[in-house]
Amino acid sequence: MPGCSGFQIRNILLLILILAISAAFGFTEEYLVMTWNLMDMDLFDGRGTERVSWQLEAEEEIAGTLRRVGPDIVLIVEAPSFTELEGFVERNRLDYSIVHVRQQSGRRDFADSMALLTREKVAWAVLETPPVPGSVRKSETAYLDWSYRGLLVVEYGSLTIIGVHLKSPWDGKRRSYEIRDAQARGLLNYLHTINGSLIVLGDFNDSPGLDEKERVFGVPDTIGIIEGELLRSPGDEVTQEKGFNPDHIFIRGGRVGFRRTEETDWNLSDHRPVWTRVEF
Repeated sequence: MPGCSGFQIRNILLLILILAISAAFGFTEEYLVMTWNLMDMDLFDGRGTERVSWQLEAEEEIAGTLRRVGPDIVLIVEAPSFTELEGFVERNRLDYSIVHVRQQSGRRDFADSMALLTREKVAWAVLETPPVPGSVRKSETAYLDWSYRGLLVVEYGSLTIIGVHLKSPWDGKRRSYEIRDAQARGLLNYLHTINGSLIVLGDFNDSPGLDEKERVFGVPDTIGIIEGELLRSPGDEVTQEKGFNPDHIFIRGGRVGFRRTEETDWNLSDHRPVWTRVEF
C-alpha cells in the first residue's frame, strides 16, 4: 500500500479481519468506551470553601468532552474522590453512575484511585490485587506488587470491565520495567479466571513496540505481552504529553474499532482521553 508504514498496514489488515469476523458472527451489544488519566488534579472541590476559576473552567472542559464523545463507559485513572466525582456528575447533569475504588494504603503524594462512570447497570465491582509472577508477598501486602493500585473489576452480567494502571518506568531503572511486565503477566493470569467477554482499558505506561530501554535491558514489550492474548484497539497517536502512547483499550471475545484520541488541553491532564466502539 503506497505511503503506508508496515505498522499502518498491519492495523489495516487487522481491521479487515475484525470486520470479516463481525460479518460472520452476529454481534448484538455495542458500547462506546473511554479511558482518561486525569492526573489526580484538584479540579472539583478546590482549596477551602471556594473553587478558583481555572478549576471551574477545567471541569467545564472535561464535562464538555464527555458530552461531545458520549461514552457509555468511562474509566478515570488517577481519579478524584467519590464525593468529588459525585458532585461533578450532578453539577454537570451527566447521565452516569459512579463505581470508585481507592488505593489500599491511604492517600499518598501520588495518585492511585480509579473510577468508572457508567450508563450500564453494574452487577458488582471489586478492587483486586491478584498474584504476580515471582512474588512471595502474602495476600494482605499484594497491593505493593501493583504499585498500590490493583485492578478495578466491574461486572455487567456476561461482560467484565477491568481498569488498569500499570507501573510507570519514569525512573529509567530496569526494576521498574520488570515490575510492569510482572503486572502485565499477573493481569493475564487473572483474566484466565474470568469467563465471558472482557474490556481491559486504562494507563498501561507503555507504548506499543520495544523502546530503547527495553532493548538495552533485554526485557519484553509490555503491550506485546498483553496483545498475545487480547485484541487491542489500533491507534498510534500520542496520548501523553511527553510524546508517549500508553493509554489503550483491549477486548476479548468481540469486535473493536480503531481508537480515537480527543485533543484536550495538556493543562487539563498530561494524558488525553481515548475511546472506541466495541461489540459483543
